[in-house]
Amino acid sequence: MTQHTWGQIVVGPPGAGKTTYCQGMQMFMEAIEREAIVVNLDPANKDPPYTATVDISELITVEEVMETLELGPYACVRKAQRFSRMPFDWWPCVLFSWFSQARTAR
Repeated sequence: MTQHTWGQIVVGPPGAGKTTYCQGMQMFMEAIEREAIVVNLDPANKDPPYTATVDISELITVEEVMETLELGPYACVRKAQRFSRMPFDWWPCVLFSWFSQARTAR
């Protein structure tokens, strides 16, 4: 039997329910015993209620940008998101590591 892989990209304005949706989807995937990874690309989302496999805050946080560049919260989020595009090689390494560990755990 072939195993299919699929994904979702959740985007929306602040307060739209992205975090709640991701938490619910992760709980659903656990309930049906399916593997799932959640990638948090929001540098302002501190301590999400779900377990993020990859988290942008490992690279940069809004607080760090605010302190270093003396910017307000909205400008910091935009600056942090731009920064997160720079080390592109970091993302595939983290995801590959997770997939490797998940496959050996089976």
